[in-house]
Amino acid sequence: MLKRVAILALMSFAVLSAKTYTFTISEAAHTSATQLAPGDYKVKLDGQKPILEDSRGHQINTPMKVQTSKRKFDNTAVTVSNAKGTTQLESIELRGTHDRVVFE
Repeated sequence: MLKRVAILALMSFAVLSAKTYTFTISEAAHTSATQLAPGDYKVKLDGQKPILEDSRGHQINTPMKVQTSKRKFDNTAVTVSNAKGTTQLESIELRGTHDRVVFE
């Protein structure tokens, strides 16, 4: 019984330790594999693995990776570009960290 409680406590801590960052997209944006509708989104970092979710908590599968910058980011900021007449989601800088999620 005590072993189960300890395992449950460790699992709860692991879920709580994942950092979550929120951002809003004001117009439709594309990644290499997905089109994102305007709205609120979350990025969670589970170690060096980014997880992208929509406002309902559904995970969005798209190729992305974490890059480390020399400077710490003051705000969570989304970088987009306009290529071929569409808005492309390039990266998300994560507030209070040296981490940037880059879409491949």
